[in-house]
Amino acid sequence: MKYMNESTLLKIAMIISSVGLVLLYLVSDEIEVSESSVEKINTGEVGEVVKVSGLIESVSVSDKVTFLSVKKTDDVKVIVFDKLDYLEEGMFIEVVGEIEEYEGEREVIGNAVRIIS
Repeated sequence: MKYMNESTLLKIAMIISSVGLVLLYLVSDEIEVSESSVEKINTGEVGEVVKVSGLIESVSVSDKVTFLSVKKTDDVKVIVFDKLDYLEEGMFIEVVGEIEEYEGEREVIGNAVRIIS
């Protein structure tokens, strides 16, 4: 019985890993979260990924957390576990995050924030 040597196995593993990374990159470009309504946030499943865009009504920044109130048709509470001290009231932003429930209220835990204007 003939065995493969380590260098051959390493080459095969590197090729397969590289191909896998390229495929993941190509597929990730095609995935997009569609805009969510306030109703969907209030009735959607906890953990569901949503995208919300609107005007920042209020900003509260601490060392590691930023709290936002985003006005769409109704206010949406957004929490980002990062210090985003560049955000200001009146900016139009887009947030992608997950629906969570805290003390009986729905909120969006933001994973990505983009300033639109």
